[in-house]
Amino acid sequence: MAPASSTNFELQNSSSETNGYSYNLTGHVNDLISQISHVHFLCLFILLHPSLPTRSECVSSLGSQFRRGAGVLDMVFESPFQLFTCGYDTFIRLWDLRLSPRKCVMEWEEPHDSALYCIQTDGNHMIASGSSYYGVVRLWDKRQTECLQFFQLSSDQVSSPVYCLRFTSSHLYAALATALHSLDFRQNPIYIR
Repeated sequence: MAPASSTNFELQNSSSETNGYSYNLTGHVNDLISQISHVHFLCLFILLHPSLPTRSECVSSLGSQFRRGAGVLDMVFESPFQLFTCGYDTFIRLWDLRLSPRKCVMEWEEPHDSALYCIQTDGNHMIASGSSYYGVVRLWDKRQTECLQFFQLSSDQVSSPVYCLRFTSSHLYAALATALHSLDFRQNPIYIR
């Protein structure tokens, strides 16, 4: 038996109800989620106990009628029942897993039709997203549908996606292809390093 801190992810051919695959998991769900960066559909997994090897199956897919290639690149749980996703189709979506998993409860569209590589939420009203071109980070208010503010972090001739970002009320950190950028919100104008 593997230790609780490791995760084994193994695909096995199975029934057509789960797109032909079932999943054997050992370890923590967060470890699994960090290993799956390019998923084409999201599933809700039933886990009996995180430290024991379990056999899980896809019991539901989030959403339907997505066009081919509209894969998810990042997902963030804000609570045990609220999940944010973003990806190739340029949308940030909020799913409430207590309601119907077939329809998201809210969505925000990236205005320049760029894939969204990463998202982060503050657990309150703010969302930050990182897009696929020019190191663009956008700040969103969950109560509005339009972007509040954006920052173009890449000044190079070569465009870079924002691969990862984290933020607090005073700082935002974003990883691009060649640099880690820091935004200091305490200064006016906002200082970008």
